[in-house]
Amino acid sequence: MLALEAARREVREGRKVLLLCYNRLLAAHLAGILASDAAGLSIRTCGVYQFFDSLIRRSTLDAEFRDRQAAVQSSELYQRVYPEYAALAALEVNAPSFDCLVVDEAQDMMNRATLNVLESVLEGGLEAGRWRFFLDANNQAAVYGHFDQIAFGRLRQSGDLGILPVNCRNTKPISIETTMLTRPETFATARVDGQPVQYAWYADDGAELEQLDGLLRELKCKHAAPGSVTVLSPRNPADCCARRLEESSPGKIEAITEANVFEVASGRLHQIEWLPPSGSRGWLHN
Repeated sequence: MLALEAARREVREGRKVLLLCYNRLLAAHLAGILASDAAGLSIRTCGVYQFFDSLIRRSTLDAEFRDRQAAVQSSELYQRVYPEYAALAALEVNAPSFDCLVVDEAQDMMNRATLNVLESVLEGGLEAGRWRFFLDANNQAAVYGHFDQIAFGRLRQSGDLGILPVNCRNTKPISIETTMLTRPETFATARVDGQPVQYAWYADDGAELEQLDGLLRELKCKHAAPGSVTVLSPRNPADCCARRLEESSPGKIEAITEANVFEVASGRLHQIEWLPPSGSRGWLHN
């Protein structure tokens, strides 16, 4: 919310704005929100690697990059290859310069290579340019494990640090549970009551599917509104048990994609959002 409003205000003052985030689904969602705003239509909104890719495609490095892309591991591709080629491409193609940079979920791209690319397309760079980075340097910084304290320190030297002391995202039970599990350095207090967090344990894939199916049926009996239930998985689409449930109950579950993320699925109860695999076999609901 803050990132969107910051971008809108910069545009209204006549500045050219680049709004970036890590996740492509989030980028599509943000773009959908901005599409209904006259100021938002002129904001360049995309995922950070989508932006890198657009730079590379305009350069003479594109064919070479595609060869490397097919040959390296995913972790190396996103942590090193993408930013390296994007930095070279930005120099070659005289990349568009933005008056202001707004980055959401910045903890997922907090590394020196990425900051170097972003600096090259920002008027005045990171030291003298206008930018706002929104991030969680505690809990969420560990999701992908790529948070570079040196890169974060570079930003802190060039800008002002503001900490949000109130957790507006979660209910009290969820906030307390995640705090106990992760023990963050900075604790944000939640103020809204909610249902207690529940865990469901299972011994094998069949039991997992049965647990999920039972939970969704229970929510339906409690009159959960269509489209209000989201299943999050740490696995890729092919391995997630929700995909097996989708196959056994066609028409009741819909995978969230860039095409439909901004739209509420009409007449459907359950939605799935795919997350990168993390090795976890459990799932948590509230």
